[in-house]
Amino acid sequence: MGEVLYRVSSAAGEISPDFAVRRLYEWINKVEYYTKGAYLFRRIERETLFVTRNQIVLTKEDILRFRQVYRLCKEKNIQLRLAILQCFAPEQYKELQEKEDSLI
Repeated sequence: MGEVLYRVSSAAGEISPDFAVRRLYEWINKVEYYTKGAYLFRRIERETLFVTRNQIVLTKEDILRFRQVYRLCKEKNIQLRLAILQCFAPEQYKELQEKEDSLI
């Protein structure tokens, strides 16, 4: 048995009951942008009646990371960009923190 994959629509509810699907799509795009492609989500081809399109699927690990981003933003009031880097690209986050510390 392989890895369990979640559609974005079902993953949004796993993050938080009030988390919107559209918001998750926005966050997925931001993760790929802020990490400069270092973190890419899996896409599978899905055939419908006349169209073949890519569908983003998430792993349980992805969902846990998004849940952590959500908590950091909501509870600790951390900027979304910093929360994404902290959870999805910790080495980039460390470099950013070091640069900011050297400026002060």
